[in-house]
Amino acid sequence: MSNRYTGIFLHITSLPGNFGVGDLGYEAKKWIDLLSQNSVKIWQVCPVCPTVYGNSPYSTPCAFAGNPLLISLEVLRDWGYLKNDDLKNFGKKLPDDFVDFENSLEAKNKLFRKAFANFTPTGDYQKFCEDENYWLEPYVLFMSLSKKFGTIHWSKWTNDFAKYDKNTIEKYSSDNKTELDYYRFVQFIFQSQWFDIKNYANDHGVRIFGDVPYYVSYESSDVWSNQRLFELDDKGEQIRVGGVPPDYFSQYGQLWGTPLYRWERIKDTGYEWWMNRIKRAFFYNDIVRIDHFRAFESYWAINAEDKTAKNGVWEKGPGNEFFALIKQKFGNGIELIAEDLGVITDEVNKLRDSENLCGMKVFQFAFDGNSDNYYLPYNCNRQSVMYSGTHDNDTILGWYKSLDEYAKNRVKDYVSAKSDEEILQKTIREVLASASIYAILQLADLLGLGNEARFNTPGTVDNKNWAWRFKWDMIKQSSFDNLKKMIQIFGRG
Repeated sequence: MSNRYTGIFLHITSLPGNFGVGDLGYEAKKWIDLLSQNSVKIWQVCPVCPTVYGNSPYSTPCAFAGNPLLISLEVLRDWGYLKNDDLKNFGKKLPDDFVDFENSLEAKNKLFRKAFANFTPTGDYQKFCEDENYWLEPYVLFMSLSKKFGTIHWSKWTNDFAKYDKNTIEKYSSDNKTELDYYRFVQFIFQSQWFDIKNYANDHGVRIFGDVPYYVSYESSDVWSNQRLFELDDKGEQIRVGGVPPDYFSQYGQLWGTPLYRWERIKDTGYEWWMNRIKRAFFYNDIVRIDHFRAFESYWAINAEDKTAKNGVWEKGPGNEFFALIKQKFGNGIELIAEDLGVITDEVNKLRDSENLCGMKVFQFAFDGNSDNYYLPYNCNRQSVMYSGTHDNDTILGWYKSLDEYAKNRVKDYVSAKSDEEILQKTIREVLASASIYAILQLADLLGLGNEARFNTPGTVDNKNWAWRFKWDMIKQSSFDNLKKMIQIFGRG
């Protein structure tokens, strides 16, 4: 790792465009051009899986599939699956400064059906279906059956389907081939467009930095088709669920309700499901962040009927053995980043360091008045990623405005700002000057925006979450000229 790099976090949905949501089309290439021209080598995004209730990219009906919402209709047209008239009136009633998830997806789905009617299977499509069969078949079945039964809560389906009975599944597949082919087609198009964008980024010197959540959703094809790998009873109901214990921020902890892995059973398979997941992540991305990394050392297990996360127990995760197998299968060249935020133990630090993984530092967490604070840039080592803020944080200006006067003065003293007006640029400079090998900025910080541009507020379900978008007229070349200069000054080019 001889070089240092700069990245910008911007989820794909936040890109501009005329179709209600950012997508994998021409605006994405324009964005990559902007990064490339300004010496920004990394584009970080959230998971690109389909989303469900709440629109969170961290809650998905399939951890392997791509989000149809990200498919570009313009590219579909240029590939010959749609006509100009199909696109003419699309999105005229949709906002262009935030994502209207429900209406955007409803409108897009109608055009996906039209595109499917114009599709003739190709050799590339057949190869896609064969190569991705291990996750694709459970996923297309899950989507079709969710529609049939009117719910993604698979435990409420009739018993033979809820149990993933092989004979029942095979008969359903045979009887509903066209419907299942539609879902296969949508995934094929997503993957084709994804690699068009990824190859474009790589050709322009930009690497894609993606994300793998530790847990998966209970209402998913992942759990439904692999029930023995999760803590479920004979009826498919959860026994214990995931979360984190009480801490300084929450007296009751956080109850996520996600199913727990049966690690002994997963180990007996050679960690096959997880190795497939890691393979898929690096298929999509150049760098991968493992969300909730601490759970690989030990995780908090809570009885499923509990109303809070207060009364859980710590259980051991797979530890070094898991990461040794990743290296064995994929080589030492892959880049995994450990999301190690929150209350972290010596054992978790030891696991991260023994595997030579970069941890995460967040500038906004640094100012509790403690000179030993883990996130202060002078306490950060090279083997880390320094963030101005993550997708779960406010913007720099929104965060600074929320501080009391004492904390504001600590920040001003640290970054040598004489006034509040200097905070933004001085903070960006401090992030880029840090020892960390990677420095990641939120686009909203480069644009000088306040909490109106906050991307997500954890623990809340709100139509503002995950919905922010920028417009091209917000981009000031002076901001990027300044960024490019600092990238050169701090050896991040």
